Amino acid sequence: MKRSLLVGLVVGLVAPVSIGAAVTLGASSQSSCWDEYNNRGTRMYRTIAPKGVDLEDCTPGPGCYVGYNSKGRQNRLYVPHKVAPRAANCDAVTTTTVRPPTTAAPSTTEPGTPAPARFETRPVGAALPSDSECASWVRPTTEIRPENAVYNSTRGLSANATYPRVTGDFVGTTDEIIQWTACKWGIDEDWVRAQLVNESYWHQTALGDFSTNASDCSPRFAIGNYPPQYGGDREHRGECPESVGLGQIRWLYHTSAFAKDNAVNSSAYNLDYTYAVWRECYEGRFGWLNDVQRGATYQAGDAKGCLGAWFSGRWYTDAATDYMKRFDETLARRTWEQPSFSSLGTSTPAPTTTVSTTPPTTTPPTTSPVTTMAPATTAPATTAPSTTSAPTPTPTTTTPPATTAPTTTASPSAPPSSNGGAFVEAFSGNTGLERFDTGMFHRDDHLVAQTSWTGDHDTNCGDPSTQRTIRRDRPDESFYMCRDHMMTSVGDTSGYSIAWFAPKQTFEAGTHTSVSWDVNVTDLGNRQWWEVSIVPVGTPFLASIDWMADTAEIDYYDRRSIVVGKGPFGNDGNIVTDGQQRDPLGWQQVCGDWAADSEGCGSKAIRRTFTVTDNQNGTVSIDFLGKKYTYQGTFPEQFQVYFKDHNYTPDKDGKPVGHTWHWDNIVVK
Repeated sequence: MKRSLLVGLVVGLVAPVSIGAAVTLGASSQSSCWDEYNNRGTRMYRTIAPKGVDLEDCTPGPGCYVGYNSKGRQNRLYVPHKVAPRAANCDAVTTTTVRPPTTAAPSTTEPGTPAPARFETRPVGAALPSDSECASWVRPTTEIRPENAVYNSTRGLSANATYPRVTGDFVGTTDEIIQWTACKWGIDEDWVRAQLVNESYWHQTALGDFSTNASDCSPRFAIGNYPPQYGGDREHRGECPESVGLGQIRWLYHTSAFAKDNAVNSSAYNLDYTYAVWRECYEGRFGWLNDVQRGATYQAGDAKGCLGAWFSGRWYTDAATDYMKRFDETLARRTWEQPSFSSLGTSTPAPTTTVSTTPPTTTPPTTSPVTTMAPATTAPATTAPSTTSAPTPTPTTTTPPATTAPTTTASPSAPPSSNGGAFVEAFSGNTGLERFDTGMFHRDDHLVAQTSWTGDHDTNCGDPSTQRTIRRDRPDESFYMCRDHMMTSVGDTSGYSIAWFAPKQTFEAGTHTSVSWDVNVTDLGNRQWWEVSIVPVGTPFLASIDWMADTAEIDYYDRRSIVVGKGPFGNDGNIVTDGQQRDPLGWQQVCGDWAADSEGCGSKAIRRTFTVTDNQNGTVSIDFLGKKYTYQGTFPEQFQVYFKDHNYTPDKDGKPVGHTWHWDNIVVK
């Protein structure tokens, strides 16, 4: 697993962790131990104990802990030994998707200040409440933008380099995050609601200010094709968005907000930063506004003028005053309270154009602020992982039947030809395998536990309980057909191995809007799972979520990829869209104690149908074990579809008979 660098006690303490023979988890008895879970509550394979304490002598340690990987993402949960996460009251920990800030801004209000009835604008120089005070004062509200759920439940990863008080350290509904922000920065809560109607229509996924110049946009958003962002908007081909999120923060002038993708991934961080800029302006600290084109003299205490400056980067110019008029109209109508506001889905008004509210670094021009203002000299955003490099091992492609075993195989050196027609393969008459590229990836050659293993269906194609021998040095044997369907089978061969196959065809978004397949969901243990990836042409397909990718020594997912799988680990159920890992089953698992499909888990003869559909409106829907899940995302402009059989020392949980996934009815249409 990816090593955890820090573990924090749930009750608020932060304890150091020494990775290796000994791990210190804060104050405890000499026999206190903790069991390791992933951040979705699945039991892992390690129990942490003090030096010299045998496992049988362990007692439940006090409190729950979380672990973070080297990128600051939570990926482990440490629960008192032999106590279930729920029983240990660790539920809240498993919903935390990022590391909370290590320090919080101190409160600047008087202790014991009662909660206000509503949040109003505080005057220049006023004391501002802390993150925690505002969190305790927020009034519960229902969610009218359920599509914001993932972003609303994600905290900021770190304090901001330009405005250190910005943390994004809050989760809640969209309106609760608005309240928290209004409280923290001393601005009227209805003003925030009204401005965000005009900026993003309360959508954290809103994109704006499209450009054909990649340097104008965060590395998170490459030049490509983006769907219309609002009614009447055009499709954006060969462009990238400069502005993102609820507050439409613009990369070119606010790069520090995009460090670790904070402004993109966290609704709270996006608004925290937006209104930190407003407060800075309101306090009179933007004296540079008097050195550039303006329609009036900039001064402190003009709350509405600072809204106009967020939009135009200038003080009371025509663009700024027009924006303020729109704000007044929205505030008067109280658009966010209208019944239609919560029923518009992803159809939103045009996100507004946000220009710089950071002083220029050179002599300011007197012409168009949008195209000539210099970028701010703030901390650069963390660069996104490469999406073009291939896996480290030497690539080799195999097409069955092969006669020799390559150590690794990767994407074909030239993409398959594009074809506007549908791809349909039902393996009727045990034919069709020749329509796929196939390959085998082995992480290494020194952890070979098995040189051969058994796969379902003997060589006479008996029922699934009959077995055949499959050899590591004959990768073609891992792909075979029986009874009008196809099998992949990999044993405990290399620490981490992946067998993959893919149609010899590329596909195009808009033309191809649906990918479906049938596969079994048999319980083969936690260390063996299948996965289907829809990936942009030319990007790594041997990929996984970050902590598993490091274990397998493969790439992270390209954020444009769409992934559906039975793991990791093998019974969790996993969906990835728009760069976000989803959790469709929650505390349930595909198989196990809370099985979502106990019938399918018990039979290799049962295959379930899974479907991914591009809804052509910025969302994708996934039919997963009889339920439909809809998330933000689109099919890549040109894509390939890879079917993968992941194996991470699968026999550690006891040898699964067959090591086999059964595939059928593969359709891209």
